[in-house]
Amino acid sequence: MVGFKVYRDDSPTPVVRGTDPAQRKYCDEIMGEHFYFVRAYLAQDGTDKDGPPSTTARGYGHTVGIQDGDPSNIPTSHTLSQNYPNPFNSGTEIRFALPTSGYVTLTVFDVLGREVTRLVDQDLGPGVESVSWDGTDAGGRSVPSGVYFYRLTTGSFSENKKMVLLK
Repeated sequence: MVGFKVYRDDSPTPVVRGTDPAQRKYCDEIMGEHFYFVRAYLAQDGTDKDGPPSTTARGYGHTVGIQDGDPSNIPTSHTLSQNYPNPFNSGTEIRFALPTSGYVTLTVFDVLGREVTRLVDQDLGPGVESVSWDGTDAGGRSVPSGVYFYRLTTGSFSENKKMVLLK
């Protein structure tokens, strides 16, 4: 690894760019819940040839650790895991794996097939992601108890799973 960049939330601009091999962490002073993406850049000539993003880190002004990327950790196939917990009350986590970069959507639907909310709608690199859903619609309103479906779509891959919200 020649260096690294740390991105906060959906910002296209890194919050820190490091080249010192001894600098292996970044402490964000912005309080609140944030998602962090860490990328190693691999080119010796200093050009930005990003490696795959690290697993997303969630923090509240916490330190984000920097590790060298390990290509063996990149998934070999698309997978959509069952949400956990299921059934759930106040929130649930949905994990999925991507073997390649691409445009990804993760959408929640009600039993009538109406879109409730879109949890992911962006380009992502290869790796394993975890997204939370708090049982609210796209407008931030609480949805009623019931059966919901979530769909992961990327390129030619699409898979659905069922989850149950109990209040």
